[in-house]
Amino acid sequence: MRLSTLLASTVLATALASSAAFAGTITTFTWNPNGTTPVTLSGAGSQFSASDMTVADYATIDITDLTHVTESGWLAVTALNTPTTPGFVNGTGSGNGQGGGSPYQLYFQFSSVSHLNPLAPGVLVGAFDSLSYTLYGDVGGTCHFDVSGLTGCGPQQLVLATGTLAAGGTNDVSIIGGLPSAHADVNILIGANAGSFFVNPATLAGFVFETGFTNTTGVVSNPNGPIITINGGGGNVDLLGVPEPLTLSVFGAGLAGAAALRRRKAKKA
Repeated sequence: MRLSTLLASTVLATALASSAAFAGTITTFTWNPNGTTPVTLSGAGSQFSASDMTVADYATIDITDLTHVTESGWLAVTALNTPTTPGFVNGTGSGNGQGGGSPYQLYFQFSSVSHLNPLAPGVLVGAFDSLSYTLYGDVGGTCHFDVSGLTGCGPQQLVLATGTLAAGGTNDVSIIGGLPSAHADVNILIGANAGSFFVNPATLAGFVFETGFTNTTGVVSNPNGPIITINGGGGNVDLLGVPEPLTLSVFGAGLAGAAALRRRKAKKA
């Protein structure tokens, strides 16, 4: 292994280890594609449960200014770790449903601003400064995803959820050897068309979507240019249950009190 590669690996490992993260647990969720409004996503008539969504990343990253890196694109849900997902289409626009009823697709549209620091040759690491997303359900399941835009979508795109960066959560970005990767926690606000789509947990105030990406597929990086495109990179999204803010603040106060008590004892000694 070359020294530069070893250094890059060490730097990245240190950066990821130092990023903040919730002490949460991955949660199994149950969703109902027939519960959306004003129309249903699927006519299959059944719910499904899963804990992990595999997504394909279609995005454009502008690194002209490393202090203000912009990225926007789509995360097409290509699979869920559940045996049956009624009517679900795999996010490639193939139109092949996996069950009965009208097929549909799920996808995230997102935009973000981050900053990156050059730590070694070919190594940039940093964090998101802002990130927002909308989770859509496409009625009909005919969207075709590409880094240049969506084509062939059905007439209705239902807003299932929206959100932004979750304070205190996982948040790191890196570009190593021209390959971008990222991890982030985002809060979840139920969208205007969700209806009873989110069955369990029905209250999502204490949950985040945790995303992780290692984009080694479909990446075009010009070493002499400021634009990186990702046309189908890999990633996943999990539902993570996090401690309530009150619990965190009480826990923090307890630590502060314990530290003060130790200082008083030290002075007496």
